[in-house]
Amino acid sequence: MLLSDKDDAGGSSSLDGEYSTEYAKSGKSKCRGCEEFIAKDSLRVSQKEYTSQRAVMYGPQDLWHHVDCFVDKRDELGFTADLDPSIIKGFGKLKPEDKALLYEKLGKGKKTAEKRKQEAKKDTNGNKKAKKEETEEEKTLREQSKLLWSMRDKLSKDVSNAAMKLLLQLNKQEMPAGESRDPLIIMGDFNAKVGTDKVDDIVGKHGLGIRNERGEKLIEWCQTNNIIVGNTWFQQPPRRKWTWKSPGDETRNQIDYMMISKRYRNALLLAKTFPSADCYSDHVPVVGKFKLKLKKNTKPSANIKFDLAILKTNQTIREKYQISVQNKFEALGDAEEVEQQWENFKSARMEAATEVIPKVKRKAKQKWMTEEILNMMEERRCAKGNKEKYEQIHKKVQEECNMSKENWINEKCKEIEQQQKHAP
Repeated sequence: MLLSDKDDAGGSSSLDGEYSTEYAKSGKSKCRGCEEFIAKDSLRVSQKEYTSQRAVMYGPQDLWHHVDCFVDKRDELGFTADLDPSIIKGFGKLKPEDKALLYEKLGKGKKTAEKRKQEAKKDTNGNKKAKKEETEEEKTLREQSKLLWSMRDKLSKDVSNAAMKLLLQLNKQEMPAGESRDPLIIMGDFNAKVGTDKVDDIVGKHGLGIRNERGEKLIEWCQTNNIIVGNTWFQQPPRRKWTWKSPGDETRNQIDYMMISKRYRNALLLAKTFPSADCYSDHVPVVGKFKLKLKKNTKPSANIKFDLAILKTNQTIREKYQISVQNKFEALGDAEEVEQQWENFKSARMEAATEVIPKVKRKAKQKWMTEEILNMMEERRCAKGNKEKYEQIHKKVQEECNMSKENWINEKCKEIEQQQKHAP
């Protein structure tokens, strides 16, 4: 596939833009000939590539080479001997010594930029070559490609990257309220690609595709809130990773995620997709397997304390208690076993005491403790699920405790002073 763009010389033909040359902007690009890194600011030459997945998604990609490697592979790359270095895009911006280097390595071809310009002008006057007739398959592919690119253009117009970036900045979503020990699971379509590069303990290396700007934003949010991207931590074949496919099934990406709070990352045992599920959607289900061990909430039964002293002072309650015990014990009947007789007697006494004898009023452990403070403590205990309310009540309890304790100490000091004054 060849493009038709204008080059530095101003000509246009089927080779315009096919080859490029420039000074390396960084030292990260690799030569496609020797597989070595190309040093920063050194001269490099490229040929456009159109067939890879990245090229289909983002446009033609440059395959960079060292000058010597490009010369060695010129026949394979289609830069034949009759082509002049001046047709390479970016040639006019090179230093004179680098232009001379390309002429030395590649030679002066017959088809220079000037000749190509004249040929193009000649073609526009009606001397065009006969156009090759398209086959049915080529026509279908061209129409499909045109349809897909038009869809992409419409989608990009609806929500641009700049608009999405601004939206994410304005819409700073906070974490749902709850105690830190609660497991938090977030699932859905985030329309972001986190890629295969591992990021600390947030993103694993088993993702899919190449990270984009929205993926970076999602990772930043996860780092801020201690959330891990669960899909990326389990090694699966690509068919178990992709979550969305484009119209026509030309592209498949991973944009739906199952995320969980970092504290419970070991509870997520598996996360993968089921592309065979019949959901009538361009998204496929993401299924996770969790194993949560919940602590059993066992509350010890408190012993009931009865005010038995009242049986000595209150004759009415004492008589009621005696009658109640006798009636309940007789209702149980005689038992042959001694243990059963004891259980019957104990049961009768407890039931009668619960009905007749009042319970002992709770006593404060601290002598300066008041009934009002005890009630506030009970209210604080009930508000344990609401952190803000709990803190407010706790602050009041602390203030009341300090004040009550100080007053009690002052009273005791006054008593001691009075006793010292009246002491013989």
